[in-house]
Amino acid sequence: MIDIYQFLNPLAEPCFRTEKYLLAVTESLAQKATVRFIPIMATDATQELKSLTPDVSLPDTLSAVCHVALDFKAAQLEGNKKARSFLMALQQAIVTNHQPYSRDLVVSVAKAAQLNVADFISNRETKETIRAVIEEQHLAQQLMPKIQTGITIDFSTASQTTVLTDCSAGHLVAAFTPHLTQRVTPDILLQNLNAYAH
Repeated sequence: MIDIYQFLNPLAEPCFRTEKYLLAVTESLAQKATVRFIPIMATDATQELKSLTPDVSLPDTLSAVCHVALDFKAAQLEGNKKARSFLMALQQAIVTNHQPYSRDLVVSVAKAAQLNVADFISNRETKETIRAVIEEQHLAQQLMPKIQTGITIDFSTASQTTVLTDCSAGHLVAAFTPHLTQRVTPDILLQNLNAYAH
């Protein structure tokens, strides 16, 4: 089993591209792999999270990142696969299509991701969801002490953890090459990742 954690800024295009890379990589691995996306924010985000209300206007990027982290955590209550689809669709709207973050956008994306919208709206406002996001920030601080975007890969069979802060296609291929299935060469994987970038 390979555990992959991506610590990401959900509003950054390079992180969005890396998410696509990781999902493509997991399809090419010989072992089962789990991918966990963890939105990260600045160290003062804990206080920011505690003071958020879902329908306020968003004056700055930190607030928007906090909101997206809460949305994603609420979506995870319906399963990681749905939550990843939700997050990536929301990022597509915000990062690629340059739509402003809003409650209407979030509800629209939640419907498209086939989330239970009433439950989702309720869950994104709970203390439990806020607490879970704060706990993930603490995990990020442990694994990525400088609070930077990056990936940690736990190759359980090798008892080693790899930390990548350069998440380019080439570095990802190099990190995963020993774990590829026999039918996928590093060149094929690199070609696939470059296709995902567009």
